[in-house]
Amino acid sequence: WYDILTGYTSVASMKLKQWMIKDFYLNRGFPFADVTHGITNDVLQYNISEGYLDEIRFTGNRKISRTELISALDIDTDGVYFHSLGQAKVNNLHKKLSNTNDLFKSVGDWQVQSEGGKNILIVEIKERSLIKPGWFPIVGYNRVHGVALGAGGTLNTRYINAEKLFGSVSIGMSSKILNYHVGIENSFFKRIPLTLGVGLFKLTDYSFGDLRLRPSEISLSDSFYGTSADNYFQRQGQHFWTAYKFGQYSQLRLEYTLDTHTNLFKSTNWSYLQSGLIKLGNPRIDTGSLRMVSFKYTFDTRVHKSRLDSAENLASQMILRPNERTRRGWRGYFGVEITGRFLGGDLTYNVYNFELARYNPLIGLHNLNLRIVGDFADAPLPRQRLLYLGGSKSLRGYSFNSFAGDRRIMLNVEHRIADEISIDTGTDAYLGWALSTFMDIGRIWEYDDNIFADFTFKEIKSSVGIGFTIYVSPLGSPYPITNVFDFSIPITSDSALRKPKLFWRLERMF
Repeated sequence: WYDILTGYTSVASMKLKQWMIKDFYLNRGFPFADVTHGITNDVLQYNISEGYLDEIRFTGNRKISRTELISALDIDTDGVYFHSLGQAKVNNLHKKLSNTNDLFKSVGDWQVQSEGGKNILIVEIKERSLIKPGWFPIVGYNRVHGVALGAGGTLNTRYINAEKLFGSVSIGMSSKILNYHVGIENSFFKRIPLTLGVGLFKLTDYSFGDLRLRPSEISLSDSFYGTSADNYFQRQGQHFWTAYKFGQYSQLRLEYTLDTHTNLFKSTNWSYLQSGLIKLGNPRIDTGSLRMVSFKYTFDTRVHKSRLDSAENLASQMILRPNERTRRGWRGYFGVEITGRFLGGDLTYNVYNFELARYNPLIGLHNLNLRIVGDFADAPLPRQRLLYLGGSKSLRGYSFNSFAGDRRIMLNVEHRIADEISIDTGTDAYLGWALSTFMDIGRIWEYDDNIFADFTFKEIKSSVGIGFTIYVSPLGSPYPITNVFDFSIPITSDSALRKPKLFWRLERMF
């Protein structure tokens, strides 16, 4: 290869061959390779050292210890060093620390160099900031506050382990009522996904349970049409919670709440359309103090997921929302709320509830989707916690809050034909549409009613209809921009109630 032959050779030729051998190693990724030569008893000998590391140096690491970095790099300084080995070990360090250390962000530059007679590997470590702030605006409209303006935010810190401070504040421009929600939660254990938290709040709530409209839908309904689909009351108090996550998409959560419920009153009659319409007053509630322990298991196996993450919905809550792109999977929860009795307070009741939604792909663009919801109280519910049927989130053939009670069961069945195309809008997005036919069936009753004693089919409320959806979903976004139009009619023998309903929504029903 190097044309080294026995016989006469010059010193210059020996040095040239020495340089060529060293260059061979350097070009093949051995940066510290060294070659020397010598002659002993007329024997020319080339001595090759393929190169070793004398020192490993890290830069940029202020919070991650050198011991942890050395362990993650896992490189043997007694073995021969070559470039592909270094690249593999640095990649392994990045992968390992990304999974085990929340302070680690990335590996910056890395290089090898000789310095002071030593061969040194230098790796730049980039760490996450101890403080990571975020914020969002609050804009809304309803009949008790008028225009509501405010802001909220989060502050993630890592002084103890992984603290999250959150808060929001807003004021009703007509009601002059100031609302707030502040809290802190922390995961104290690196290996156990257990979170503990505490919060203080003064909030305007509405009695829709888990079948809630999006806040933007409520604001549009109230401000444009003056038709309210919500009944408001005021809550003020504190809560304590702990949550345990199984992976990323299932969770057990235990919460203890101490708060006081008070009435709210209508403060405005304004709306863009139907400006002369006198808006409904806000119904009175059963005022008093509430002491409640709630336990809930939530899970989500959908292919495309959505959840609420604003400050009002933090406190380790996993609040799942529908997503237009979902074609397969399950989502749901099982829960219990224990109120009063040995806990104290003015309100006493227990509620056992669940929701299960299943998305089933059929042939081609066809899907069959089902949802079943159940809520069962063991005592009369206070007026602000009554269960309802009717409206765009439950029985679409009836007006909002058409039926009320302490116990509820509901089934939604939907056949859906959906398709989407990729569009280039500067940032990749999907434009989709869907046609659906559906049936909604439900029953609601008082806690002490025997629903089997005098059963009649008239007690079961149902409706059928068709729907059209169009949406745009930016790539990677969990929140498609959606418009849904559902046209439905109740199935009833009473012709006076057999009036079609048209609902416009900004979110898929389930």
